[in-house]
Amino acid sequence: PATALAALELADARLAAAFNELGLVESWSGRGAEAIGAFSRSIELARAAGEPALAARANLNAADALRRKGDAAASRQAVDRALALVPAVPNAAEKSMLLSGAAARMGAPYPARRQAILEEALRHADAAGNLRLRSQALGLLAEQALQAGRGEVALDATRKAIFAAQAAQAPDLLFRWEWQAARLAEARGDTAAALAHYR
Repeated sequence: PATALAALELADARLAAAFNELGLVESWSGRGAEAIGAFSRSIELARAAGEPALAARANLNAADALRRKGDAAASRQAVDRALALVPAVPNAAEKSMLLSGAAARMGAPYPARRQAILEEALRHADAAGNLRLRSQALGLLAEQALQAGRGEVALDATRKAIFAAQAAQAPDLLFRWEWQAARLAEARGDTAAALAHYR
């Protein structure tokens, strides 16, 4: 019986991953209702299989699809469900990725909660020794500080995010945070520094 249960859980996990991928395809194709249905099925199967990380990812993907559909309240609820699953995720790197993903989807209306989530994401990134995830969390913390009008804090976090992106050899994040640093330099009136970052 234990072997049969393990086999069923493995089958559920694989099917959950497939439904999550299907949801992404449907979402990219502009079929929002079908995408949401696929993500819902993925969440259900992932939970049955004891795969909290996959269930959380599917919830975040569902949040994107719901937001594009114009249902902001349901999108926020999906993000909250993803966050509720994070404590059960055993892997520090996955925790960091999910927390940063959730925070990125929360936007500006929840500054204190978003700040705490990003600080937790940074702690897990550092625990995992993952420089890419460290860069992501720091860059999002810099965005948060910028929105709060704390320019110096934003600049310091952005510089750290750039350094981590360079060390991780993550050109996508490096481009994003260099652009952010350029905006911060422009806001200070430092045109030379801004141009250096834009290059």
